[in-house]
Amino acid sequence: MIAATPVSVLRWSRRLQAPTLISYTAAIVKVLRAIIGPAWNPSVVHLALRKPRNDEPYRNFFRCPIAFNQSEYAVFVPDSVLELQRPGGDPRLATFVFERLCELEAQTPGDLVRRVRQAIEAQLMRGRCDVSNVAQLFAVHRKTLHAYLRDAGTSFTELLEEQRKALAANLTRAFRRWYGEPPRDWRQRAAERPAAKRIAHRGQRRLSGGPVGNAVHQRYQDSTHLPQGRPLSA
Repeated sequence: MIAATPVSVLRWSRRLQAPTLISYTAAIVKVLRAIIGPAWNPSVVHLALRKPRNDEPYRNFFRCPIAFNQSEYAVFVPDSVLELQRPGGDPRLATFVFERLCELEAQTPGDLVRRVRQAIEAQLMRGRCDVSNVAQLFAVHRKTLHAYLRDAGTSFTELLEEQRKALAANLTRAFRRWYGEPPRDWRQRAAERPAAKRIAHRGQRRLSGGPVGNAVHQRYQDSTHLPQGRPLSA
């Protein structure tokens, strides 16, 4: 069904829900018609969904052969059409857009992992981090983010644990620099101080009561009183 002439393919995988991807495909065709002309039609369109009983709405819109039950959504555009010069076009803008597209295309999965790791770190610093919040930063569903990370050989849970450990290590180093000891030693000493005070208080109470305590108290009282003697004569 693909034309024999050289074509370029605009494709995207099935990581979003079907209605969203169908909308993307239709939007691409609509934008190309706005640029090339309303009479333009793709060479072929691939849709990753079952062929409906009534596919007339699809045929009426795309006005080209449609392949259903595909592994991806794609629009096939002849190279000759893409090479046409658009009247009134800005060559500088075209060069800028082309270079930017090349940069995006050259991005590796590692770039995505790095950006997700940075987003996780920022969320942890705010006190809360979950996959839905991070996915929202990338304007994708959490399942889509999981799929991207799985393709990159990692997972959100793994990145989250890595960032938690890194944050804990940074805090430990900062605490040692500020207080001269690790947090564990500081907590241990802080826990021992109230315990020592409680033991001393209980010992004092025990000493103040009972025969021994009374004897000590009596001796203290005796040592603070003058002995009684005879009255002085005039």
